[in-house]
Amino acid sequence: MKKILLIILLIINFFVGKAQTANELLYMAKEACLSSDYKKAYSLYSQADSIDSLIYFYDLYYYYITAEMIKDSAKTEELLYRLAQSNGFERDFMQYYFDHFKTYKRPYWGIVDSLINVTESNRCQPFIDSLAVMAELDQSIREKEWTDDVIKQANVIDSINMAKLLKLIEQYGFPTWKLVGEQGSTNAWLIAQHSPEYIHWYLKQYRKAVEDNNAGRQELAYMEDRILAMECRPQIYGTQLGYKNDGTLYLRTTIDMKRLNERRYLMDLPAVDDHLKSAGMENVDLYHGYGNYLTEYYPNLNSFYMLVNYWENKIECPDSVLFYSEKEIYWFPNDLENIANYYYKYDTTFAVKTAKKMVLFGHTLDDDWNLYQPLMDTVKECYAELRADYERLINKEIDIQIQAMTSFDTLVKFLDSGCYHRYEIDSWNNHIKKLIREKSETLTKQDYKDFFSWLFKQVETGNYHLFDYAELYDEVHYRLLKTSYYGQKDFGKKVRIYKPKQLESRRSEIKLQSLELISNECRDASM
Repeated sequence: MKKILLIILLIINFFVGKAQTANELLYMAKEACLSSDYKKAYSLYSQADSIDSLIYFYDLYYYYITAEMIKDSAKTEELLYRLAQSNGFERDFMQYYFDHFKTYKRPYWGIVDSLINVTESNRCQPFIDSLAVMAELDQSIREKEWTDDVIKQANVIDSINMAKLLKLIEQYGFPTWKLVGEQGSTNAWLIAQHSPEYIHWYLKQYRKAVEDNNAGRQELAYMEDRILAMECRPQIYGTQLGYKNDGTLYLRTTIDMKRLNERRYLMDLPAVDDHLKSAGMENVDLYHGYGNYLTEYYPNLNSFYMLVNYWENKIECPDSVLFYSEKEIYWFPNDLENIANYYYKYDTTFAVKTAKKMVLFGHTLDDDWNLYQPLMDTVKECYAELRADYERLINKEIDIQIQAMTSFDTLVKFLDSGCYHRYEIDSWNNHIKKLIREKSETLTKQDYKDFFSWLFKQVETGNYHLFDYAELYDEVHYRLLKTSYYGQKDFGKKVRIYKPKQLESRRSEIKLQSLELISNECRDASM
């Protein structure tokens, strides 16, 4: 009897474990529909519909297609009625997408037409008209050659448009499909996209509208990615492209590439290959913006080293050394800390923005902070919100696996797979570094070179900080040979340098700045 009960429990657990959400089923259904496997798509859509009948507008459309293709007339009629009553359905959409199905000749078309009339009559026409004029201004200026004067004009138009949009929202409400239609909602989204000051606020409202099936998921994906790109953080949906130094396009850094198309389909976006090819990238290039990390990460390494050293030595830095790059960089929090502290003297607003990024790039209040107190106070005020934004990019499934790792060898296999980058894993800032340091404490003279060869590969891909690498190398070198290899680690006492005449060449090999140059720059700046 016990065996039978056990078997039953195992069967139940199997099916529970296999249970799928409506979103997962909708993703597979759309994939099947786009592959012309309509029977499979229909079955999956039916399952998703039984779980959650509040199916998004575009999912309803693809569900309708499958019903048409398998000739289920009753379901076709039902879905068309549901489409006609959904917030995103408009006459233009009907005329464009349904002609090839000869829908106009159906006996129930008059009912559908009347439903559309009701939907359209409930919309706010003055709001729609205003949004159309504003969107035209937004796009007309961007059709011109992008000179400094045109950029200034665009900034003025963007500012005026956003001020008008905020007043209209205050008067009528948020521009959802129900209120202003699909085109009106898109026009409002376009205006908000070009307003860095208010885009975060708009995103929160837009997310709520999408949750209510009252705004476009494509637009949400683009806005999410745009904000992440503005903050030099990896994107979620792969909508944002960038330019390499040679002028060629590439896909900007994107989380969890293995599941990218799954995320894109759920947001009604085409497969990433199709997206890139439509942008003129015939040979799809999934370059992530790192290249050689040491040169891509810091466009001007010398300036960065100078900034760090000036700050740490409390020396005023000459204007010529002011450094910060907004190119696609996934910063280490300690770098941002140095930059924020330095710029606090020159540009408080910029310093605050940079300090907040420390949280967006994984720093917690439990970590060591060396910020000026006013910057720290500002970060604390909005910490919870910033942390929530950071955690949205974390691959929680992988993060749990890493937290459970106790073996360095297991970690090596994971990192060598190259599937994930530190920006996807919260554990990188604590658990992974702990495993790496623990391993370094067990090294012998015979195996430490192999270990650091492997670790430097993590530096080159942006997973490990160059400074941390050099300091750890010095720690091990001092423990084994009682000398410092790179002269990077401060042991609290004067330590002999290993082959001192070759020190600068060793530092140069891994792109550490010359110690002599650092010393001279600090001396000159203090005079």
